[in-house]
Amino acid sequence: MCATYTAQETHHAVRLSEDIHRYGHEMDLVRVQRPTTKPWEILLAMDRNPGQMICMLDIDARIEATLDELSLLVTGDIAMYFKVIFNHRGRRPVAPVFSPRTSCVVAQDTPGARRFLGVWDRYERLRYGQIVWSPASLAMSQSVGVTFSMLPVRFAANRSDGLLFANVRYD
Repeated sequence: MCATYTAQETHHAVRLSEDIHRYGHEMDLVRVQRPTTKPWEILLAMDRNPGQMICMLDIDARIEATLDELSLLVTGDIAMYFKVIFNHRGRRPVAPVFSPRTSCVVAQDTPGARRFLGVWDRYERLRYGQIVWSPASLAMSQSVGVTFSMLPVRFAANRSDGLLFANVRYD
């Protein structure tokens, strides 16, 4: 389990480290001087933990159940929860839109994952207003040959999901 935090977020880091220890997971929490992009931090975590699957969480995550199941659910290079939005305007069916929730991103140490993270990082560094889509969505559309796995919402749940049980929850 990986996460980054600033000095102002130390209380979140303490709480997350307690949750990680409670469920017996390995931990890689890194204090940073200035926040940088999530894909860049995942790439750095992959370098610190070569050959391992990286689960990057936002620092305000609450782990409420074991995450051992992730090794079975992640069959692609990258895994995260995708909200599927169906557009039912007019008579003609429109393809659904997949909106990734990046509060929990799981990455295998593969060339495809590294390629996606590099593209995502480039889009994250653009100024606000330079792209219409979310940087992660745009990176997905530009990452040919990268395989994605969809995590159940219980690995990135927030209040609006209305779940009674979640492995990872955000307030």
